[in-house]
Amino acid sequence: MCGSRSNGKQKTRTIVSKCKKANFIKINSVRDIKHEASLSRTEEGKKIFVILNADMMNAEASNSLLKTLEEPLPGIILLLTTSVKDQLLPTIISRCQLLQCNSLQDAEIENALISKEEVDHSIARLAAQLSHGSYGNARRLSSLNMIEERKMSSNSCAWYLARIKRRSSMQ
Repeated sequence: MCGSRSNGKQKTRTIVSKCKKANFIKINSVRDIKHEASLSRTEEGKKIFVILNADMMNAEASNSLLKTLEEPLPGIILLLTTSVKDQLLPTIISRCQLLQCNSLQDAEIENALISKEEVDHSIARLAAQLSHGSYGNARRLSSLNMIEERKMSSNSCAWYLARIKRRSSMQ
């Protein structure tokens, strides 16, 4: 997903690297970012590259990104996001400025889901509690039919336990 934003005479272009339906961010994604960054020398303004879930980079991708982090080109800003900092290479962490964002409170998430997403109160409460302070996680969880799935899981477990109990009583 890419977007551009103009700010008066200065142009800023934001490029977001998002890893959907993949287990990890591969080296080709990092190479694409490096290539796009190298093209910026011919353009005015700044480019901001956002790598969402940077902890999903495999070892090759992480090592490839290191050189860019060590010697960033003028006008290039790399923004790496992660909720699991310890899964990033220590060398990447050492070359970044860390910005800690606090988790949201369950009540804040629940209220936002109800008002902005029109989620049922009981589902919003459960999604907020399971989200670990992340509104994005809560949105994903609330889109699942968690209440119904929980009932189905409970029913399946009850059926399975009853079956085990019957088998053990027959022996």
